[in-house]
Amino acid sequence: MRPRAYALILLGTLLVGCMVYLLGQLVLHRSGEMMSVDELVERQRETNGLYFGFTVPTGNYKLAAYALRKPEIVILGSSRAHRQHQAYYLRPSYSMSGLVVIPRQALQILDLLTPIHKPKFVVYSLDFFALCRRSPFRGDVSRIARPKGAPGGTGWESLSQFSVVPRLIVRNVLSLQDAADFALGRIAESREGVRLYGLVAMKERLGFGLDGTVYEVKGRMQDAATFESSAREVVEGTLHYQSGCHYDPEAVAHLLILQNEMDRQGVRLIVLLPPMAPSVYRAFMAARPDISGYFKTWQAERARLNLPDLHDLSDGAEIGATDVEFSDATHGGDVSEARMLLKASETPGSALSEIVNRSVLQRLIRERGGWMSVELSYYLRVLNTRN
Repeated sequence: MRPRAYALILLGTLLVGCMVYLLGQLVLHRSGEMMSVDELVERQRETNGLYFGFTVPTGNYKLAAYALRKPEIVILGSSRAHRQHQAYYLRPSYSMSGLVVIPRQALQILDLLTPIHKPKFVVYSLDFFALCRRSPFRGDVSRIARPKGAPGGTGWESLSQFSVVPRLIVRNVLSLQDAADFALGRIAESREGVRLYGLVAMKERLGFGLDGTVYEVKGRMQDAATFESSAREVVEGTLHYQSGCHYDPEAVAHLLILQNEMDRQGVRLIVLLPPMAPSVYRAFMAARPDISGYFKTWQAERARLNLPDLHDLSDGAEIGATDVEFSDATHGGDVSEARMLLKASETPGSALSEIVNRSVLQRLIRERGGWMSVELSYYLRVLNTRN
């Protein structure tokens, strides 16, 4: 290859690289993804906006927001805990949802939170699949150590501002048209008076509120096709209902360590197993032993555990929910979460009876039963009226 041709190819490659970089930076700037964690939290506080993005790790963002809020109630869990809104509680709450998939991470998250501010109540949404391990436990349960260190998980991973937009395009999270629309300012930063920060928030019109839970600008009903498609996971033994599961004594041991630590610190621990859609729960219970056998072992063992405020509400029918209140085979919505808290709070002696807003939960169920998600403005009205 002649030097001139090589130089032209090199120059062309550099120009394309610069254009991709500049386009990505413009997309991130337009979507509010260039802010630091502290700036983001402060801007959100000032505008009562919603955030959901990629460049600020969710864990870092939520730690900063938790430090600012200093709640009496902290909610732990995976994405299945995204919908336990402040309006559902009588005292200030903050949700660390999306960061705790297994009990080990609950302990590690609290190691980060407690030095910042010690809550009075911990509401832990324990996922049924957290009790599954891929191989039989061969160790001695009495020798399981208290986990230390960073929680780990995708919620703590930083993405390079240089590569994040191209990676999202390659993964079909963003289309080229989306990128162009962001870069040219064609996607509004506010919807119906709600300020949005982050690519996901602006594109999907949803995000984390000041209480750490996910809100949507507009309410919506279930997408039946999405639900039916995801329900096949149970029959096929995939994703959250994967086959080859064994009951995990280590996860349970970590849960008991959490209970003991909260008791010593004078913090009230409530453990909730969130509901599955009724039809999904029935299919799960009828599935092959290698799919649901571990959970049946849990059901047989749970009464013997020292977990005084445990509420296994895995069966959505038990709380009066219907399939349409679930987005897919795993995730409930605003109304199913309200039903769960209301049902659990009726258990004699539960700390939930002191902290949930029963009138709000009852009103939401009465007015929005059958909805998957409820619009943000509804919650703002509820918080203003507290009826």
